[in-house]
Order: sequence, then structure tokens, then C-alpha cells
Amino acid sequence: MEIILLITSIVSLCSALVGLLTAFVTYRKIIIEKKEKNLQPTATDEDSK
Repeated sequence: MEIILLITSIVSLCSALVGLLTAFVTYRKIIIEKKEKNLQPTATDEDSK
């Protein structure tokens, strides 16, 4: 019985880590996209000058 509890706890821990990792990756993607969107208008403004 203890082995089953240990396995389930490890599996839940791994799934939690995977969820954290995916959340972090999507967060980084959103930041990079926002930076690119913010950089593009400034580049066009400099070109128009």
C-alpha cells in the first residue's frame, strides 16, 4: 500500500512540474511576442524619420 502511495505522489509531482514548465514556456512566449510587437512600431517610426 505504501508503494502505491509513493508512486502516486511521484506521478502527481511530475505532472505538477510539467504544468509549471509549460506555464513558464507559454509565459516566455507571450513576453517575447510582446517585445517583438513593441519593437516593430519603434523600428518603423525610426525608418519614417
